[in-house]
Amino acid sequence: MGKLVTVTGIGHVSAIPDTVCVVLQLATVHAEYAQAIQGAKQKVTQLETVITAQEFSVEELKTQSFSIDTKEKSEFKEEVWQTESIGYEVNQTVTLQFPFHQERLEELLTSISKTEVQPVISLQFTVSDRLTLQKQLLINATNDARLQAEILAEASNLLLGDLVQIENSTTEQRPFLSPMVFQSTVSRQAAMPTIQPAMIEETLSVTFCWKLKNK
Repeated sequence: MGKLVTVTGIGHVSAIPDTVCVVLQLATVHAEYAQAIQGAKQKVTQLETVITAQEFSVEELKTQSFSIDTKEKSEFKEEVWQTESIGYEVNQTVTLQFPFHQERLEELLTSISKTEVQPVISLQFTVSDRLTLQKQLLINATNDARLQAEILAEASNLLLGDLVQIENSTTEQRPFLSPMVFQSTVSRQAAMPTIQPAMIEETLSVTFCWKLKNK
């Protein structure tokens, strides 16, 4: 096949988060199965009322997970551990994603805190145009690899020839999440701190193989 040069290009992108995802984890416990389900439905209904009052649509509130399990408690009695069934627990996670604005986020969380839902609240920050960043990662990795290959060819008194192979082991879409995550188990907050999400940083490596030819 002749002389070859194989290099791994490193692509890097950074972006300012422009989108927030509010993650709400809800837990409902009741001795009766039907009542546990009904209580879980009521909590979601309260959240739907809150978000529509904040000019979101009900369809924007997405269910990410839903599970029903038996609920038990254990106590140490008479020198042994005794387990007692106390009913059923419904766990559900719902999310609401929208362009990040501090004031709108504060208003939303304040409204949620005034309900009886009392969820565990988490915030994740991302970007709306993930596809563009994904493309830029690949472009930057390709440019870096070609520059390395050209330098190696020149140093060897050769020229870069045809591209033989590309190996990209990471083809899935990146989430492009900010490393900053806010979480609170206390939903009745007097005020939410001002949040400045950290920059999103992503790196991707791609391996290329080129033929080398004489000058």
